[in-house]
Amino acid sequence: MTNAGHRLLWTIIALLLVAGGATVLAAGLGTLPGTDPAAVLLSPALVDRWRTTTPCSTLAAAVAGTLVALAGQ
Repeated sequence: MTNAGHRLLWTIIALLLVAGGATVLAAGLGTLPGTDPAAVLLSPALVDRWRTTTPCSTLAAAVAGTLVALAGQ
């Protein structure tokens, strides 16, 4: 793929990410019809499990993010 092709690909990916972020922001602010900004995203049980394993869960999330970033290289 040429340099122009790579730039076009990353431009499309960036636009999709921006559109997704704008949609989530609009839903969170309650401006989208049919969305409830007070709705719970994660279940209370999942949040409790995350908090009980705090040092390990944060470390696991950091390691997973690093591995995903390295896989993208």
